[in-house]
Amino acid sequence: IYYKDYHFYIKIVNKFSCKKYYFKPNSLILEVLLKNKIISVGCFERFVVFRWQNNQEDCISLKTLRLCCPCAFCSGEIDVFGNKYIGDKKKLSDKSVALKGFSFVGLYAIRFIWGDGHSDGLYTFSLLKNLSSEPNEN
Repeated sequence: IYYKDYHFYIKIVNKFSCKKYYFKPNSLILEVLLKNKIISVGCFERFVVFRWQNNQEDCISLKTLRLCCPCAFCSGEIDVFGNKYIGDKKKLSDKSVALKGFSFVGLYAIRFIWGDGHSDGLYTFSLLKNLSSEPNEN
């Protein structure tokens, strides 16, 4: 399910075709989609504060965010045979955990731009919620 141009779509993919269907969600579907939506992000020198739709605030250290980068290079990806491919682990410098910026990706994720130029990871709201519930160095 994704949101584009003020419309919700569901994309159904199988090995023979990929079809998109427009739908108008009822209030229950909207409530589920927006339940864990981040409405604001506060960036500080060593941590980020997220404000959620329900006005709850969570704080995650920049180091934790960078170490948990969900991109294929940092976290790996698995092919259809179950083989995992991951990039070489690099020692992170101070520049690597400095935040240069961020942007929202649809209604489901945030892309962070790190001081070393890395910006491939899409941090879904559910991933950020899980990271905020784990102890981290704030």
